[in-house]
Amino acid sequence: MRKPVCFTMLILAVALAAVAFAPRAGAQAPRSRAVAEPVAIEPFMDTPMRNPSVCRGPDGFYWLTGMVGGEKTNPSDRSDGSDRFQNNDGVWLWKSPDLKDWKPLGQVWSIERDAPRSPKSAWQLTRRPSRGDGRLVRGMTSPKIHCVKGAFYIPYSMNGWGCGLLKSASGKAEGPYEDLGQITPEGESLSLFEDEDGAVYLALDEGWIAKMKDDMSGPAEPPRLVIPRAGSDLGNSPFSVGRAGAFLCKRKGVYYLISAEWTSRTGWPVYDNYVASAKSIYGPYDCRHLMVAHGGETTVFAADGDQWYATMSGRDTRAKFHDRPALVPLVWGKEDLYFSRGVKDEFPSKPMHVITERGPWEICRPLTDHAIRDIEIMIHTDGYAYYTGSAVDDRFTDQIALWRFKIDDAARIGRGQMQAESRAVLHFKDLGWLDYENRLKHGKGRNNSYGLTRYCMDGDVFFLKGTFYMTFNLYGTAPGLQQNRTLDGGKTFTAGSGLIRSQSGTWEGPWESVGRVPYAHCALREDEQGRIVTQRGWKGVQALQDDGTFEVVGKPEELPKIQYPKDGTTFCDDGSAFASVQYNGLFQNYQWLSTEWNGAASLDIEQRPGSTYNVTFSFSESGK
Repeated sequence: MRKPVCFTMLILAVALAAVAFAPRAGAQAPRSRAVAEPVAIEPFMDTPMRNPSVCRGPDGFYWLTGMVGGEKTNPSDRSDGSDRFQNNDGVWLWKSPDLKDWKPLGQVWSIERDAPRSPKSAWQLTRRPSRGDGRLVRGMTSPKIHCVKGAFYIPYSMNGWGCGLLKSASGKAEGPYEDLGQITPEGESLSLFEDEDGAVYLALDEGWIAKMKDDMSGPAEPPRLVIPRAGSDLGNSPFSVGRAGAFLCKRKGVYYLISAEWTSRTGWPVYDNYVASAKSIYGPYDCRHLMVAHGGETTVFAADGDQWYATMSGRDTRAKFHDRPALVPLVWGKEDLYFSRGVKDEFPSKPMHVITERGPWEICRPLTDHAIRDIEIMIHTDGYAYYTGSAVDDRFTDQIALWRFKIDDAARIGRGQMQAESRAVLHFKDLGWLDYENRLKHGKGRNNSYGLTRYCMDGDVFFLKGTFYMTFNLYGTAPGLQQNRTLDGGKTFTAGSGLIRSQSGTWEGPWESVGRVPYAHCALREDEQGRIVTQRGWKGVQALQDDGTFEVVGKPEELPKIQYPKDGTTFCDDGSAFASVQYNGLFQNYQWLSTEWNGAASLDIEQRPGSTYNVTFSFSESGK
């Protein structure tokens, strides 16, 4: 009989299912909720622009500026246009009554026209080496527009070689503008913030803050660098909120510092922005949180009511669009997208259903209305796709669940026109090795708040030797998250990893418990000798015997050593979870799938904000 093909989808939901909408670890019951329709962010106008800035004036109108591209020094260069944006002739302005219709107001400052007439603007005329490739460039980069002290100001940088400040001589956004000159000797991006007491502060680059002089001619004090609170893993904690485009705002008495940074969050360079909060403008600031994925350098403002927006232009290759101005709606809350606990203040972030990443995500729909993550899909030869995962849904408490759908229905399910079937295959009480009553008694979990001990976690489904198998984890009870705690001398356990199988060869069962498996997040496969073996990465292999026990096949040090990539690319040889090795007969090689956290974070749950949980895929070029 031809073996079914197994595809491990893990955390990533491709066009079939947007499982990222399932509740996060740490969210409390109920564990099922409606999923909002995805909304893809699109530019509101087709003008090439980076680092757009929007502010709302006292007259209710919205004003826009940004880094508008000029001429390239090398016209034959067909790159992403960085050189073009570093060479421009000044600042342009737009106006809107409703954030939809934008009226161009033209150029409010020209280096060629205005700088020669102002002694304070002489520094604008000098060409300087680009911070990128070193070619001589001249342009006003990262301009921002602000209304402070009853007048409009536009801070700007000259290609990262210091910052200057324009002030409207008329007090109106349209200008005309006068140049107050260079106010910082260093810096690539400067913004202004007016506090409720009338004091004005500058925010620079990664998060330098300084109070401005009353006449706005420069800082009244040396800038101070904001360092956000570190998590439990100091070595992996960021030393600043971001690296560029620092921006300050205030809501309900809390200060928010926002800054952008390039990271390897997705395995590719991405330009995100982060936010940290404090009760005082100088801090201390709490841990930073991811605000808008791919948002880059941004400004934040309030529209009607308490609806806030962030500007975005799309700089990295994974962004939904590139070098065009757009607005991203923000929501306020304490629930971090990436599992952080202990959040002190509400903070702004992109809603989960708002899409800023390139891909098919806006047309994806969940496979089911059940709350599930860590999804694993097996394509069977019977015409069905079977899947399971971490079923964090109140309808499946204390049960192991399995789903299926016809492969021919995949497109309809992916569009939300129908849903998969579900079945509870076995109750925790039927696991002979599990002390179910004491699990409930001691099941509060880590820090008495994790709350996942009533759910089957990290499930995987396999079809081997004519029947279905499922592996799963039951997260540990207090005090350890994965501790295999025993209360009766090792006969039964309150946590651990298990294996079950169907006695009928069908998903209907009946199902039976085979026992505990030696590793969490392990995979099953049939080896060259026809044995069913369990393996977690390169931790060792154990074979399943007829009596349901495991025989040690190899020790970790006896397993083949991996020859790592020589080009410097990342290879996750252990995987933080779900590492598995499968042989692909079509390509005649072994393929490795695992998951790992990418970005500035460790595996400690408190350190996960600002990172993402991704699938890693590798294959053996030798076929071995």
